[in-house]
Amino acid sequence: MFLDLNGILVLPLKPDALDDIILPGAAGSIARLTAAGYVCPVVTVQSLIAKGLFSLPDFDAWFVRFAADLSAQGCARLRSIRLSSPVRGALPVREAEPALVRARRP
Repeated sequence: MFLDLNGILVLPLKPDALDDIILPGAAGSIARLTAAGYVCPVVTVQSLIAKGLFSLPDFDAWFVRFAADLSAQGCARLRSIRLSSPVRGALPVREAEPALVRARRP
């Protein structure tokens, strides 16, 4: 079950903060999915990385904390799928486009 990060699981990340604000109901929903055996990849296109407002390592460290917070609430088997580019405009996909999924296929 692919889950979108911003606006579905958390409030959209702000350029000046990497604090996770998990939306109400998100943890319970993920816990039910993982209890049913689903792996839940969290998909995100982070334009703030491309804009240089935070780095890939900053985002990856944030995701580790985010996943740990959710794990403490019964959400296991979360994985991050992050599509971003350190070069502005170098990633020609948006969340709603099929290219997002095709880009992750082997």
